[in-house]
This record gives sequence, C-alpha cells and structure tokens, in this order.
Amino acid sequence: MSAPLTPKPPESLLLDEARKVTVADVLELPALRRGLPEVVAGKVALERQVRWVHVLDVQDPSDLLRGGELVLSTGFGAGKDPKGQQRFVEALAKEGASGLVIELGWTFDKTLPRTLLDAADACQLPVIALHRQLRFVEVTEAIHSVLLDRQLSLLRRADELQDRFIEIVLGGEGATSVLADLSRLIGNPVVLEDHSQRLVELALHEAGRERVLTAWEQHHRAEDRQDRSDADSAVAEVPVRGRAWGRLIALAVDGPIHESDRLAVDRAAIAVALDLLSEQSGPRLRARARGGLIAGLAHGRLEERDAARWAASLGFPRRHGALLPAAAVWRTEKWAERAETEQDAWDMVVDALPRTTISGRAVIAGTYGDGVLLALDLGQGAERPSGVLERAASELRSMLEKSGLPEDELVLALGRPADSWSALGASLDRVVRAAAAARTSAARPWHDARRGSIVDLLFGLRTSVEMVTFVREQLGPLLDERDARASELLRTLEIYLEKGGRKAEAARALHLERQSLYGRLERIEKTLEAPLDDPDMLLGLHLAVRALRLMEADGDRPRPLP
Repeated sequence: MSAPLTPKPPESLLLDEARKVTVADVLELPALRRGLPEVVAGKVALERQVRWVHVLDVQDPSDLLRGGELVLSTGFGAGKDPKGQQRFVEALAKEGASGLVIELGWTFDKTLPRTLLDAADACQLPVIALHRQLRFVEVTEAIHSVLLDRQLSLLRRADELQDRFIEIVLGGEGATSVLADLSRLIGNPVVLEDHSQRLVELALHEAGRERVLTAWEQHHRAEDRQDRSDADSAVAEVPVRGRAWGRLIALAVDGPIHESDRLAVDRAAIAVALDLLSEQSGPRLRARARGGLIAGLAHGRLEERDAARWAASLGFPRRHGALLPAAAVWRTEKWAERAETEQDAWDMVVDALPRTTISGRAVIAGTYGDGVLLALDLGQGAERPSGVLERAASELRSMLEKSGLPEDELVLALGRPADSWSALGASLDRVVRAAAAARTSAARPWHDARRGSIVDLLFGLRTSVEMVTFVREQLGPLLDERDARASELLRTLEIYLEKGGRKAEAARALHLERQSLYGRLERIEKTLEAPLDDPDMLLGLHLAVRALRLMEADGDRPRPLP
C-alpha cells in the first residue's frame, strides 16, 4: 500500500475559472485529507470532472446518478462477493460517476479487494480508500461549497462578459466584433450560422479558414448521427423576436472547450441577438459572408479548394457546371431612397436574393465596391454561348428586380463563363468595372463584358492626368457649367455623336427642327474650332464626351481651360 497523500494548505485549491473541478482537486481539500485518502485504482482518470457528491451504499446504483458525481461509500454496496463488486464498479462507471471513495473499517478492514480494484482500473474509475473515518456530511459540504463558489464565480464572470459584449453592440460595432472578441477570449474559432445552417459570419483564432470549415462540417455530421461530444463545441441558440434565427458555435480547434467558454458563448449569443434586432443587421451579416468570398475571388486571394469549401458552406452545390461571372450596379443614386448608405441598400438586396434562379440554377452573390458580384451555375448544357447568356441575364434581372432593385435602375454586366472558382475570380474584377462603366451608356438588358470595350478602357483611364487633359482640350469652353448655352451645345454634340453624325436622327432625339440643329452644329464648330466633317475629329470628340460622362458619374467634372 502506498503512503497516504501529504496534506496541503487549502489555498492550493484556488481553481481557475476556465478549469473544471476534478477528482485530483477534491483530494486537496482538508475535509477529505483528514481521512488520509489513498488513490488505489483508476489513477489515470484523476482529471475527471466532479459535478456533485453523492453518498451511495446500495448494491445496484443504476439510474441513481446523472453523471459527474463523486460517490462516497462504506463499501456495503460493493459487498463481499467478487462478482457483485465487479457489477457495482461497472454500474458506477456506466452511470458516469467521476470516482468512488470507500471508507475502510466498515465493510472492508484495511485494504480493498483486488477484484474491485481490477474492475475499477479496467473502467478507468478512480477509487480512493480512506484510512481514517470521517463524517461524510462534512466532506459533502466542503466539496459542494467549492463547486457552488466556483459556479457563482463563473456566473459573475459571465455577467461581466455579457456587459462587455452588449457594450460592443451598443457602441455600433455589431455582431462581427462580438464574435472576434469572443474568439480571442476562448482561444477558439466561432461560427455564426442561420437557421438553415448556412455560414453567416466566422471569427478565426489561430487555425486557418479551411481547417475551421472542416471542423464545422464535422460538427454537423456528428449532430446528424447524434454522436457529438460536448467537448468538441459549445453551442448557443440566437433567437430574434421569439424565433430561432440561428446558432453561435465555438469549435474546439485551437484548444479544448471549457465550461466557462460555454457561458461566454451563451452571453455572446444574447449580444448577437440584440444586434440582429436591427432590421439591417441580419442582411448586412449575411451579405458580408457572401461578399467575403466574392471579394477574395476578385482579388485572387483564394485557392480553388478553399473557395469551393467556402462556397459550399454558403449553400452553393459542390458539383456544378461552368460558372458565369456577373455584376450589377445602380444606374443613379436612387438607392438613397431605401437606405442610409449604398452598402446598406445592396446588403438588403443581396439578403433577399434566392439561392437559385427560376430554372433551379444555383447562384451566389456578394457586395463588392459600389455593386454586387454574382456567380451563376450554368450547368452542363451544350447550348450556344449567346443563348446561355441571354437566358442567364433574363433570370438574373428577374431575381434582382424582385429583390428590390428597380428595373430602370439596374445595370447588369455578364462575363465569360469559367470552369473553376480561380478562373472565375480572374473575370470578376473586369465584370464589375464593365457594369460601373455602363452606367453612362444607353439602357439595355445586359452588357457584354466577355471582352474589353472602349467604354471599359475610358472608365479605367478616367482619373488619369492624360485623360483629364484630353477632355479639357477636346471640349474646351463647353465644359463651363455656369454657361447654359455651353451646356446646351454639349448636349447637342453628345446626341449628334451618339447618332453617328446622322442629323435627322439627332434632330428628332433633341426635339429640334433640322435648321435649328444645323445652327447649333455651326456654333459648336466655331466654339471648338473643330470641323465636324473630319472623322478623326469626330472620334476624338466622341471619346472625350464619353470620358466626361464617366468622370461625372464619379462626381468629378474637369474645369474648362482658362
């Protein structure tokens, strides 16, 4: 028999709030150490958690425990029969007991029987022999006091965290900042998912996105099989206005999940729910999750595998056909009638977009810059490219209009279909620039961004010193906004150029008699000192006018030359 444990001062049991109370911790309590405790079996499991203490001396403990109890006994329940001793120990282990303490001198004199100890070692159930008699009531009071004190400490800490999280929300930072703060506190990644188990927001700690998404998928598979271990995650419901909006899930990826982590997740869920009470917060979060994928692709920051995993977490099918890049922008600033910022207006549109088109093709959308980028699954059909784009444009327009974007405000551009996510990313930036450039073009169902256009070129150069100088030199005094007559001549020149120099069509578009148009064209030639029958001159003026409109769309109009 090994020597009894050496007593330690009670100060040694100053438990960390983040750590559970274990059998080893309980053995340090003076109330138990007065009984000269000796660990005689199950030494490998001394870190098992003690949730409560239970005095038990019946031969069949089945259905009497809830798990986590430290059982105090005189040995009567184990009895003298070796088979009965084995059944007693196995029943305790099955019921989830954290350990068994037997006081010697009653059923067993100086040692515990080998059959009982072997059974305990086999079940990894710690068994402690007390060599001096104790009052069990004093032991239970001492252990319960520690457990209750720790629970109160955890609750106080949880209340402090709740105040902290709510302060973040009330300060205007929102649920994203709450998740980031929670992840730092518990040292593990945190996922916010909606009621359909789609990713809404993700806060990483140390592990990368792919590893965390893998753990999240494994978590759901384990839930489906009903074999998920509580040690793998901490889950809290996020209710909004009495309905289940989604869940907050902390995953044990970078470290273990502690009891205090569960309380922190519960309190963070309350703060997230508070933020979601804002009508714009839910759409903003969902749009940001999709926008993060879209932005990562457009900037070329995502590998193919990571992009596919991320898209799948947002509900896009893993098996898909060619991916069509598309972009939509508002033609004017009428978005201000719907939201405080253009980003908020887009967030609401994106959040309202269905996951599939009317023909059942998957689509994923996310805000990007001043517009929204979309990826549409074209499937495996062999339809000719122009037919595919026509139909895709029709379906996307219908979706966007039904989601809150007025028909006369929608500018839609489609790019070249891609065979992979990485190839799609290379097209997204061009498509969104093409949509933005098309704002100043004549309205049409969709704009073809499969190849560069002169408008795209002018849009890319619109802020350059060379282009600003070119516009000022070509249009000269017609740029003077204070001169109504100059503005009239500029508009006349613009329509004349749009109609390809066909005077009859230009006169009809301007609601002018033909002679009146002739008079204006003569004044334009005289003002600009430029003959309008010179093809090169007409080309230069047309480019300058188109570039000017693109500059004006950005709120920047060149000043006329002095």
